[in-house]
Amino acid sequence: MISFLECVPCIIEQAGYVLDQTDFSKEKKKDILEEISLFVKSNFPQKAPMYIATDVHRKLRNIIKKDPYADVKDISNDFMLKETERIKKYFEKNKNNLETMVKLVIAGNIIDIKTEKERENLNIDVKVNEIIKKDIVINFIDDFKKFLKPGNKLLYLGDNAGEIFFDRFFIEYLKEFGLDITFVVRGDTVINDATMIDAKIAGLDKVVKVIDNGYDAPGTCLEMCSDEFNEIYKNADFVISKGQGNFESLNSIKDKHIFFLFLSKCSAICKYTGTKKNDIIFGYSKKEWRKV
Repeated sequence: MISFLECVPCIIEQAGYVLDQTDFSKEKKKDILEEISLFVKSNFPQKAPMYIATDVHRKLRNIIKKDPYADVKDISNDFMLKETERIKKYFEKNKNNLETMVKLVIAGNIIDIKTEKERENLNIDVKVNEIIKKDIVINFIDDFKKFLKPGNKLLYLGDNAGEIFFDRFFIEYLKEFGLDITFVVRGDTVINDATMIDAKIAGLDKVVKVIDNGYDAPGTCLEMCSDEFNEIYKNADFVISKGQGNFESLNSIKDKHIFFLFLSKCSAICKYTGTKKNDIIFGYSKKEWRKV
């Protein structure tokens, strides 16, 4: 599990964002943020940032008495519902090119909208075409192809609300290979990560089996996930891990065929993978490609 010093200010910054969405007084916000900061600093580095972040977001939800990212996810889901047909056409047009299909599903990682203004300014065609033109900097697509066989069991770990609309079309494509696919969402609300509600909004439940992992981390912490999840994980022939959160929590696993699909979005991940910000990564757990 990834543990970098850079993760500490990132967690505190997320807490600050959440508090800025409340109508608490400046004094109360300051007191809460100081409490959160002390908690984070007292638990690092003996506790992995993924677990610290999980605890912090639980604390914040308990303090403000609601899901602080509910509006953010609503904005993302509403945006994608209106753009569904546009996205679908990209996948239909490129279904004979696996590498482009991979780029398209990773393009879903750009759906990181926090406000109505950001939604209004997001041009989906521009963003998708930017990703399509990029190279996959770390690319194990040839290894991935070997698993596209009828009957193979694929466990597909989702990431954010909104983004999972892209996953739906990629899964529809993968099903044409005869794969037995299970899609996974978070067990409870955390940041803007997808839950069962978001999966149903995206229509994933209509095309694939969907389960939650039984835990509310912004990643996949196997020892904390449900028995149902771990049984499916154990029996899966291979795993697709979408997004940085899932990568951060599963990157050290070597005894499972896991393919990591994400954009490198922060300095810690860039340093760990030897990539630049917003590089496309299609990593593979069985091969050495990490730099740290």
